[in-house]
Amino acid sequence: MNGTRIDRDGPRRPLAVITGIGSGIGLAAAAGILRAGFDVVGVVRNDNRARETREVLLREPCLRDGAAGLQFVCGDLSRRAEVDRVCDGILALLAARGGGLDRLLYCAGTVTSRRVESEPGVETQFMVNHLAAFRMGLRLRDALAASGDGRLLVVSSCSHAIGLVRWRDPMMARGYGPAKAYMQSKLANVLFVHGFNRRLASDRLRAFAVDPGLVDTDLGGKRTRGVFFRFWGFARRWGVSAEKGAATAVYLATAVPLPDSPWVYYKRFRPRMPGRRSRSTAAIDRMWALSERFWEDSPEGRPMR
Repeated sequence: MNGTRIDRDGPRRPLAVITGIGSGIGLAAAAGILRAGFDVVGVVRNDNRARETREVLLREPCLRDGAAGLQFVCGDLSRRAEVDRVCDGILALLAARGGGLDRLLYCAGTVTSRRVESEPGVETQFMVNHLAAFRMGLRLRDALAASGDGRLLVVSSCSHAIGLVRWRDPMMARGYGPAKAYMQSKLANVLFVHGFNRRLASDRLRAFAVDPGLVDTDLGGKRTRGVFFRFWGFARRWGVSAEKGAATAVYLATAVPLPDSPWVYYKRFRPRMPGRRSRSTAAIDRMWALSERFWEDSPEGRPMR
């Protein structure tokens, strides 16, 4: 199933910002969205990664004519100041274009077999997989709404349904486990999408959680070792390709119009009822408050907008 192709000859080519574009689902999503006629701003860690990603994407002949519409903003999404710097860079690009932002696809993610702090007191999985997505969604929400059909897509996982949030210890200072931390962050993604839609959605702006299924990428092997590393090496054999894993996100980004459904959790091109814990009003509000407080307590103390 494919989304409707966007009109390249319109007054303004639509623009998508994609995090995690350097590999896996993010890279595959970028290729699909470029093919659909979008310009793309990719978020990568550094200039070297940007050059490598550009080279990979432009190997495909049909994408070379869109090379001018492929730009990058560099930053480390595990650090608060860097997340804000990325948002500042994106907003500057949007101002130069004189237009809004049509799509924000948050595909960045990480798994670590041991607990890692990206900065004091900040656990890396919760930061990269959820808190950075929360910050970017709120800082770019006005630009998304200004496009007239803004869509925020956050890559989650079916594991959200069995995840638990450690409300008193979300950074897992005690009893860390890679799978527990990952499932918590994926549940946080769906709670965020529900919270975003409750507070900010309109006929000009909507958020979605995307379940790519089990995908054969190196996500579970980059920063893991021991039992989890071996488990991921075994499990990924049954995963689909990154292109198939990204297909639902590409569909949601490019379909015109979107299917009318009360559910905003998508898997295999269809809206699904997400896990019970992600539909709890109390949990949705509590995760929103927790995430807001994290950014309000940041060293920079910068406002959301």
